Amino acid sequence: MFEKLGKWFSPSLNFPPKTTGSLEDAIRSEKQSIAGSGAGKVAIYASWSDEMEHRPFDIPMYTAIHDSATILVYISSGSIADGRDLEKIFREELPWTLHMSAFLDGPYPVLRFTLSVPDDPANPLMLETPLDIRMGDIQAFCEAALRKEQIDLIVSHESVGSDNSWAASYRCKGIAKLLRREVNQAAAKLQPVATEEDFNKSVRRMEAKFQEPSAGIDDAAGIQLVFAGPARNRSINA
Repeated sequence: MFEKLGKWFSPSLNFPPKTTGSLEDAIRSEKQSIAGSGAGKVAIYASWSDEMEHRPFDIPMYTAIHDSATILVYISSGSIADGRDLEKIFREELPWTLHMSAFLDGPYPVLRFTLSVPDDPANPLMLETPLDIRMGDIQAFCEAALRKEQIDLIVSHESVGSDNSWAASYRCKGIAKLLRREVNQAAAKLQPVATEEDFNKSVRRMEAKFQEPSAGIDDAAGIQLVFAGPARNRSINA
């Protein structure tokens, strides 16, 4: 869908060249394409439900819109049986936790992100995602989170469908320092000749080492996501 993009430089995060564009890149490209057809002034409006509809259950998407870091996740009834438990989390403004670390034991460094859902203090749902630092959405998320230390959460549940979601913004103090350390460790280890298959090999090795999302997690090192108000981008537009 996307052509390989040129090298992207940041004084804070030493990302390699992107191999995919981000969600916002795609929206911007579509807008430019429509404007180039002579349609005049163009505005594109979309909802997170459009994106949610095509998401697999229980795998968070990390991206950014208008420089707002955003986590989008569609939770299955198998993981949380009752959607009202999620409603309670947002109504009571409970804090979430995000764990982030670089997994370097493989041919391709992997960013291991684990989102802890505060559904049960004794046994919270933990959603682990292996992330490729060459992906545009990941780079956009990390850069926006580093700059503002604030994240939007957009969450749907299987029981209510992708057209309905809860959304809020959360402060995440300390995430900038963690991102600089983990992202730059991964970037320094990445070889220019590393392939997608190398990434998949590293993911399999990571999953073999950490057979549960909670394995290898240091609770004290997690970043607390503290309620800060309504989501900054309740819809997607450009």
